[in-house]
Amino acid sequence: MAYEWRRHLDAKRARMPLRQVTIGATAETASLAPLRHLLCAVATALDCTVEPAVLQLLASEVLANAVDHSHGDVSVVSTRLVGGALRVEIVNVGTGWPALRHPAPLDEHGGRGLLIVDALAEAWGASTGEGSVTSVWFVLAPCPAPPDAPPAALAGPAATPTRPA
Repeated sequence: MAYEWRRHLDAKRARMPLRQVTIGATAETASLAPLRHLLCAVATALDCTVEPAVLQLLASEVLANAVDHSHGDVSVVSTRLVGGALRVEIVNVGTGWPALRHPAPLDEHGGRGLLIVDALAEAWGASTGEGSVTSVWFVLAPCPAPPDAPPAALAGPAATPTRPA
């Protein structure tokens, strides 16, 4: 009987839409590139039509800060929001608080990451938790559909025009 219930549960779960994905990673610079690429795949799996280049850029900036200030591993939580927006949250145990900086000399290294996030994200923010846990998140709005694309409700196979016989 347990087998049948489990099989039914798995079949039911397969029909449920995916809403959130969590990725754990080591807080190393070598983790950044694979995480950036994995986030694009996650956005696709969550059915979020965000601009991949913007997603990778913002993730790079926030992840680099997390790696620099982390005392352990980092977690990346991606969530599909109502309307197809994507919320990406980077969580790490470490010191420091994210702040918008305005580096004076343009040739100064660093300090512009959150300015980029602020300019390109729909929204962003940060919070702290117990044990020096810092969480920085950003939201990307979905890309608009091309003008010649059919409405989402008609995009399935039933929308294929047929000629009368």
